[in-house]
Amino acid sequence: MIYYPELSIKENAAKNGVTIHAIRQYIKNHKIDRRTDEQLRKRSIILDQQKSGKTFGEIVRDTGFSPNTVRKYLYHFNVEEYKRTINEDKVSAFNSCDNQHVIRSVATNQNDILHNILTLYIKDNTFECDLTYSTGVFYQRLRQPKYKYDKFPLFADVMPLGHADSLPDGIMNNIVFDLPFIVRPSSNKALMVDKRFTAFRSVDELVNTNREMLRLSYRLLKKGGYLVIKTQDTNYTGRQIWTSFMVQQFASEIGFTLEDVFILLANHAIVGKTLIQQRHARKYHSYFMVFRKK
Repeated sequence: MIYYPELSIKENAAKNGVTIHAIRQYIKNHKIDRRTDEQLRKRSIILDQQKSGKTFGEIVRDTGFSPNTVRKYLYHFNVEEYKRTINEDKVSAFNSCDNQHVIRSVATNQNDILHNILTLYIKDNTFECDLTYSTGVFYQRLRQPKYKYDKFPLFADVMPLGHADSLPDGIMNNIVFDLPFIVRPSSNKALMVDKRFTAFRSVDELVNTNREMLRLSYRLLKKGGYLVIKTQDTNYTGRQIWTSFMVQQFASEIGFTLEDVFILLANHAIVGKTLIQQRHARKYHSYFMVFRKK
């Protein structure tokens, strides 16, 4: 569930597809200061109206707020002073009022990063299309995407990835995919990495698959649509494979603009038992990259 402080409780319920009671319970559980949110919501609406060039009378007419309310937020509202009046036992969901809720580029929880990307860019509580659905790990706390694909579908409602090739151009608002990052010529189920992840059989396969997925995503996206990619750099036979840089380069060549990068930190790195001598820094992080179609 994603709580939108700029929306009413009823609008939040409709946006998330839940009951009003569920939203109220969410507000209570997260100790959200709804009074503060309401104050800042009104202020944001009124200031946006002012920035659009509307007169005082037009703002009153178009917002439905009283003249005194409009006057208060246009001329007499000081955010710094208002911060000092906030109930210390609660928090505001507006970033401008509580630094604890600023969206940061680094996190240790994948769900937090997905929530932040959806809040900042997608403006919804899930992705429209997932091209690498797998077991659906992205959707532990999110609504299921409308379109679900995978090279090797595990569920009846997930379509083979090849079916996406027949979709018309420019039909998606946003897409997400998470390709494997490991290169291993043959599978060894005794290794932890092979138990948890699929792998590419060569570096060329890793490179070509990332390029093909970027091209497919670009074709399917509408102009201005967003592509979110989870990726990670890796080592192979003592060689550094900089997948994150490669993805950025390919995306730029195809026509994407890099809008943001989020870094997911891991508590530990998974390595095979065959590791004898460390040659490079072990990777304890992965990336969520947000691209926009020009």
